Amino acid sequence: MITQSVLCLALAFADLHISTQATAHDLGLAFYPGAHPKSDPSKDHNSSNLNFAFSNSSLGLKIVVQKFDSNDSMERVVRFYEKELSRYGKVEKCGAPNSQACEDSDGEYKIKLKTGPENNQRVVAVRTQGTGSSFVLVHTLVRE
Repeated sequence: MITQSVLCLALAFADLHISTQATAHDLGLAFYPGAHPKSDPSKDHNSSNLNFAFSNSSLGLKIVVQKFDSNDSMERVVRFYEKELSRYGKVEKCGAPNSQACEDSDGEYKIKLKTGPENNQRVVAVRTQGTGSSFVLVHTLVRE
């Protein structure tokens, strides 16, 4: 089945799903109240979002990325996601005052929150944008 933003293939040996749309269930995180999906007028609609899943009998890979904008401050968004992420274990925070520097920071997002083992991680990266904030939610899952 192919639509404008979704590709799903079920083959005898594997399943493949590619989409530019993700739900809170796909990410395993609630969407911040009042936030709206980030639009980038210079690119295709939702081009910065990804919902990718591949699996067969012996392995699987899932990558979900969704960007949002909010009228609320970066600090409020960070507090919300610190609580959300804590459901999955200890939350590592980098980039904030009195916290470690982000090792892999490209400078675009000021604060990053991360939780989960390497094979099942959730990451939230937040930055100030105008009077509000912009943030990205990421979930990666590897099954071997």
